[in-house]
Amino acid sequence: MSKKFNIEAIGNIKEVTTQSDTTIEVDIDILQPNPYQPRFNEETKELELSIEENGLLQPITINQDNIIVAGHRRYYATKRLKIKSIKANIIICDDRQLHIYAIVENLQREQLHPVELAFSYDQAIKSGTVQNAKELSQVISKHPSHVAKVLSILKLPQDIIEDIRSKKQKMSTETIALLTQF
Repeated sequence: MSKKFNIEAIGNIKEVTTQSDTTIEVDIDILQPNPYQPRFNEETKELELSIEENGLLQPITINQDNIIVAGHRRYYATKRLKIKSIKANIIICDDRQLHIYAIVENLQREQLHPVELAFSYDQAIKSGTVQNAKELSQVISKHPSHVAKVLSILKLPQDIIEDIRSKKQKMSTETIALLTQF
């Protein structure tokens, strides 16, 4: 079953304006990771091997300020390979949109750790990107109970959160959220 996102709930985003119809080559040193990127670790070894063998098949997406919107793993792999430039598409987006895109982009990916997701949701609310959990649930087209369950993970003691996060244990959101009830 494919996931759908309620783009209209994001606010004033009606369509993405691109700077050009072509992919450009960008100096990798001018790029900045998205400050809202929810992933803690970017494992890239397999991707590095693929890029060495086949080149970069999919350009990254950056905004007008050279902040990476999508493609962090490709960026890090290219950087670790000491490649000086990377293919990129440019979109125009403000800080709020950048934050929402980071959440939506990573929701579409598998293996986003529940703790990473919880921090991402919490940051979106605390920063004012969205006003509350209800608005966040609308923006990402998830039921409010899902957002509440994910946010409940942050009620765990900090040492437990760090332990779960550092070990990257394969635990579902539901399993971790159950820990908050004890």
